[in-house]
Amino acid sequence: MYPEETECDDLAIWESLNPKRKGGNLFGVGTSDPHFMVTGTPSSTTYASYDDASQSQELKKVQAELEKERETRKNMEARFAQWEQERAERERERAANAVWQKKKMEEMMNSSRKK
Repeated sequence: MYPEETECDDLAIWESLNPKRKGGNLFGVGTSDPHFMVTGTPSSTTYASYDDASQSQELKKVQAELEKERETRKNMEARFAQWEQERAERERERAANAVWQKKKMEEMMNSSRKK
């Protein structure tokens, strides 16, 4: 009927094999858009606008999730910076304490030698 090299997504062939019937369903899936069924892209802006609205809604959802993740990351970075500052302060205190202990030990050693 058709040559071997005929593309399976040739809409003209699909339409010739499935003539439009009033009230009938093409491809047996409700009131479908034949162009979309064959090629995967809508044939009119009606279908496209529904698809665009759906994509827009999904985009807003993903953007909201992304903003939430950014806020979480910002909070974690702030907590980490605070932790780093506290750690640095503890290190300074330990170093100062070690110097003080060494000085006291030397004073004790010197005082015991004098006796």
